[in-house]
Amino acid sequence: MTTKVHLAVDGRGMPLSIVVTPGNVNDCTAFPDVLAGIWVPRPARGRP
Repeated sequence: MTTKVHLAVDGRGMPLSIVVTPGNVNDCTAFPDVLAGIWVPRPARGRP
């Protein structure tokens, strides 16, 4: 029984998104969930 921690961090090493999956799950299947967990605040409306 194992687990994997899929983690996205910013340039300072602060975690942006964490997803824990069973050990037998491929990394490529957890990638969309990790990206979906990232929220970037926008200072104003309109195009970035």
